[in-house]
Amino acid sequence: MSELVGLLQQEQVFGCLTEDQRADLARRATRRQFDKDEVVCRQGDLWPYVMYIATGGLRTIMSAPDGRNFVGWTWEPSEVFWAPTVFDEESVPATLEAVVPTGVYLWKGADALRIVLHNEDAVRALLRRQTLIIRQRRQGIYNLAFSTLA
Repeated sequence: MSELVGLLQQEQVFGCLTEDQRADLARRATRRQFDKDEVVCRQGDLWPYVMYIATGGLRTIMSAPDGRNFVGWTWEPSEVFWAPTVFDEESVPATLEAVVPTGVYLWKGADALRIVLHNEDAVRALLRRQTLIIRQRRQGIYNLAFSTLA
């Protein structure tokens, strides 16, 4: 677990935690491996987890009722995926699947959030991170909505 503690120290939110808090988080982690194209969670699932992507990569896929799919976002090694369910107890808005064989560390969202909420710097980092994601998604939507069509 000391390897995971070191990895977490480099991450923007978990890096704000104290060494003891990161060690507590590392003790609570479950290591998982996903095969290429394996679904982690499906659009509409209640999936209240937090994942640190150690190796590989993930993508979110939004499905329309007519069967069309859109890749919304990709997640690379050393990034942390906070499922929206952790924050609002609602279903996830997109399917999450492995792009390639992917190794992750997984936490119950409530456990990870409880540790983060006890550290003001980590709370601020989480809010900055979530705000950045919202701004990036907004820009992507703006670009799609207002792009010139040939």
